[in-house]
Amino acid sequence: MGVNDTIAMVINNDRNIGVGTSTPTEKLEVVGNILASGTITSSDERYKRDIKTLDRALDKLMKLRGVSYFMKDEFKEKGFGDGLQIGVIAQEVEKVYPELVNTNEKTGYKAVDYSKFTPILIEAVKEQQEQIEALKKENNSFKAENTTVKQSVKQLEIENQELKQNYNQLKSELEQIKLMLNKQDLGTK
Repeated sequence: MGVNDTIAMVINNDRNIGVGTSTPTEKLEVVGNILASGTITSSDERYKRDIKTLDRALDKLMKLRGVSYFMKDEFKEKGFGDGLQIGVIAQEVEKVYPELVNTNEKTGYKAVDYSKFTPILIEAVKEQQEQIEALKKENNSFKAENTTVKQSVKQLEIENQELKQNYNQLKSELEQIKLMLNKQDLGTK
């Protein structure tokens, strides 16, 4: 037991370490916040094989939802905190990215490895940027086409104005011809 009859640290028969809990179910289970000056995760290429770039990251990410929530009172001993939380639902993540979810073999409760969202977000942003670039290119094409259409419309307006002038000229000449014909008709009668 630790200070004020709370458990400071326990190592059980399975060699699991518990801080703030007497029944750790993982190699290290901490009830409460963890303060660290840094975290390091092994990621050296030499440890890895069958490396593939994530595909359809944006599509898959769109199937997930970020949520806000409060932790249930019945789990206060887990040290989750009383305030509003933000995260994801492990069962929903598991359907899209099962490799991000860990299910505790003893309790069945699920946990999400939030750090593994980083490569997904990187690829999703890249996919989204490709879409943005394609839309920019398409937009520029539409702008160029629009400029061409505007120039054509302007040319048609000029031609239309010339046709109106020609029409009015011909109309005037026709009126003069009618007048001349009327005068001739009157002179012959």
